[in-house]
Amino acid sequence: MIYSNMTNIKQDMILSSCFNYHIISWFPAAQIRFLAKSDLQTAAGLF
Repeated sequence: MIYSNMTNIKQDMILSSCFNYHIISWFPAAQIRFLAKSDLQTAAGLF
């Protein structure tokens, strides 16, 4: 009984942390990297 309650609490903590992460981050990390200019492009004057 106690063990099942502990696993439920752990699952709730994991799910809530994932849910909070998706609320905080509007864009996925790959999209943010795509939108950001790299230092090499800036140094070369491409953009």
